[in-house]
Amino acid sequence: MVDSQKSKKHGGFLKKYNRKWLFFGLAVAVLILAALGYMLISKLTNTNTAKNDSHKGKVLTVSDLEKPDVDLSPDTSNASVENLTKALETNIDNQINAKENPIDTVKQFAGVLSNTTNDKRQDQLTNFLEDFLTNHSDTLWLNYKNSKPNQAQVNYWNAELYVYLIYNFKNMMDNQYKGADGKVIDTTKQQLKYIDLYLSLANDPKSHIAKSEQSIAPMSDYDYIEANNFSEFKKDLTARTVK
Repeated sequence: MVDSQKSKKHGGFLKKYNRKWLFFGLAVAVLILAALGYMLISKLTNTNTAKNDSHKGKVLTVSDLEKPDVDLSPDTSNASVENLTKALETNIDNQINAKENPIDTVKQFAGVLSNTTNDKRQDQLTNFLEDFLTNHSDTLWLNYKNSKPNQAQVNYWNAELYVYLIYNFKNMMDNQYKGADGKVIDTTKQQLKYIDLYLSLANDPKSHIAKSEQSIAPMSDYDYIEANNFSEFKKDLTARTVK
């Protein structure tokens, strides 16, 4: 009888003892899993951060412009802008030498310069487009996709380039970029100049497809979608000038 009671006591003790170690083991397992999870998350985070840092530090090339996640902004490095500038200028020169219309590359280049403009690179788009319009606008008459452009098409391309310039000059003034003299730059005159050129083309019958052309080969007319906006810009700028 005594032995039976002892055995029950020992059995109860062992159960408690085993239960205690089971709980301890589970607790240890949870801690180990938590530690492993933390290590895994940290590793993934560091890897992603490294990738992002590597992407930020990478010097962009023309091929990168085809990627949907490419980030062109005022914070883009000088090295990337310089590399893209050199490559795109070379592409344009090669197209002109080959008697190919460079407009698509010109607009791609203008987009790059527009997106990466900042107070230290404030003239990059202006310098490029004003030089192109002054010295190379005749290249817009070169064959485009195996056909010779007409006056309406060339006018529309010029208008598209004016759009880049107008918004660039507006951006310079809105962001209060300063000139070499330390004063905030006033681009009112430049904005008005290119707004007038844009509106002049928009209102020119030669900038639109004639009805006789449409009857032969139906196609949508050139849409000068910025005309209303630029008319409003002109009113505001003129009002400021008068004051």
